[in-house]
Amino acid sequence: MKIKNILALLCFLCIGVSCSMEDDILNNVDMGGVGTNIANTEAVFAFSLSGNSSMTKAGEITENPNDVTSTESSISNCFVAIIKDDNVLSSYWYATSDLQTSSESFTTDIKRHMIVKVPSDKPALTAYAVANLTQTTADKLLACTTIADIQDVELAEHPNFLVKVGEQPIGSYKTTTQLATHDDGNCNKITIPVSQRVAAFELASFKVVDTSKEKVDGEYPVVPNVEVVSVQMLNIKLSAKVVGEYGSSFSGVDDNILKPTDVNQSDPKKDIYGTYDKIRFYGYDNTDVDRQTSMKITYKVDGAVMDRTYPIKTKPGDAVKVVGGNLYKLSVTIGNASEDIDFV
Repeated sequence: MKIKNILALLCFLCIGVSCSMEDDILNNVDMGGVGTNIANTEAVFAFSLSGNSSMTKAGEITENPNDVTSTESSISNCFVAIIKDDNVLSSYWYATSDLQTSSESFTTDIKRHMIVKVPSDKPALTAYAVANLTQTTADKLLACTTIADIQDVELAEHPNFLVKVGEQPIGSYKTTTQLATHDDGNCNKITIPVSQRVAAFELASFKVVDTSKEKVDGEYPVVPNVEVVSVQMLNIKLSAKVVGEYGSSFSGVDDNILKPTDVNQSDPKKDIYGTYDKIRFYGYDNTDVDRQTSMKITYKVDGAVMDRTYPIKTKPGDAVKVVGGNLYKLSVTIGNASEDIDFV
């Protein structure tokens, strides 16, 4: 083999060993980045998406995204944009193969990096993420040139897709002017907190009390032989924008009826719910006073079937409306002549 061929081969092997991260960066530039001209000052970003221990703004820890059985906290793909002064400098669509579980709880790492051409004065930036999307929505987001455009995109996803949205200001970051210096020392690691775009609904507790009897320890005695037969969500809003209410598509009157004995389709083991408080529904923002999102509870008292329906209310003020990103937990107490409903 000629000496120049040997040298060329050695150089190729050296590049393959020492610049594996560069391959990811170059692929991002070639395959979907917007405004990723690498001729001038650049910043290299490695992103992670974090649920901050809860996927709803007012929720509890319900699932661990690092658990293979997790559904609510999982992230299957995501769109990320870098924003400067409300304008998109760069954006990219990361597929499932670009993601990996982080060692940090409730966090998903993006394996591939993004190169962004930035002004030399290094202005403040914002990383904006939208996760769990169809290709249709992803294509619309990639065509956006401003943050207002991104937030105005209509989501094509059913509420059960569990779209997640979040942003992270980037005040200071490292830059480079040479591709050869795109290494770990110059990579900016950014964690973007995300939360559910939808609202979640569940029946946290349900009891019937006998108000004709004396209170015991400040509470009326609970009526025995009460069974929750089913829980149904009425008028779930099926459409929304990335930010804001949108559309007039609602669930049907026979949709979203679940029983404690039903199989939980989100459970890989296909176990039944078991108890009513394990049932959870999802829906988008709704302020329509004529089609209020409501929970219908069908129950039995000594075998007699009864039902109650309660519109969803949002605190503060208990306004009858649904705001995305919130977890609505209903605690219901029914007496002989009164009802006590608490929304958490």
